[in-house]
Amino acid sequence: SVLNGEAMDLEVMLRHCDGKEDDVLRNIIESHQIWAGFYFGNYEFCGKLVQGTKGKTKRATVITWRRALFDGLTAFELARRTKSREWKTHAAKVAAKVRGWAEKGNVNCMHVQFLFEAERAALEGKHREAREKYEKAISTVSRHGFLNDRALANERAGEYFMEHGDRYFAAHHLGLAHQLYSNW
Repeated sequence: SVLNGEAMDLEVMLRHCDGKEDDVLRNIIESHQIWAGFYFGNYEFCGKLVQGTKGKTKRATVITWRRALFDGLTAFELARRTKSREWKTHAAKVAAKVRGWAEKGNVNCMHVQFLFEAERAALEGKHREAREKYEKAISTVSRHGFLNDRALANERAGEYFMEHGDRYFAAHHLGLAHQLYSNW
């Protein structure tokens, strides 16, 4: 499993969470597992964690919006791969939550909202809208300074263009993603 090694024994940490009823620590651990799994393309693993933790977070933490980013991206990716209505519904719920945060002025969520709109358009086969929303997500995150999310948005755009045979834009975005991840 992700996050297990010399520095941390995952099972010991999770038993600690259970014994102390520490939902905040469990949420942080599971969030980091989902992030690492997503970055390494292990979407099924992420999906199992997302399904197993839906609705269990009782309190907001400083990473709540980050968790929503990867829960949503996992749901969109699995909806696209499996054509599952359950994943599509979950993606829509997470996107609505993020949209609400963005509308209330949370600038950390602006690029996430646009990225989710791009993912939704991609899922629905709306090529022009997907392209525009990916570009909007990338330009927004560039202004807000999240280098890792800028890399991620370029990666998602590049993968989308690759799936649709647009090798020029795929190479452009995947090249930028590589460069940005290296700088991160």
